[in-house]
Amino acid sequence: MDIHVDDRTLHFAWQVEYQVLLFPDQEPLSEPARIVYRLLRELAPDVPAVWWSESDATLEPIDLAPDPEPFIREFAG
Repeated sequence: MDIHVDDRTLHFAWQVEYQVLLFPDQEPLSEPARIVYRLLRELAPDVPAVWWSESDATLEPIDLAPDPEPFIREFAG
């Protein structure tokens, strides 16, 4: 899935076998974070946790509050 944001194209892929959304590192991470946030809010609002590949494979709690900024700050570091 390619999503166009201004003059950039952000690449995402859904891996069906593992049910994982994949995307390459891309700077700034705030735009991919907004897209991930929106996807989670729209498609999986009751998901209590997510797993990030950079972590130790531990599920991390996720906050899908109406304000996306805390999620984006945490996601983008």
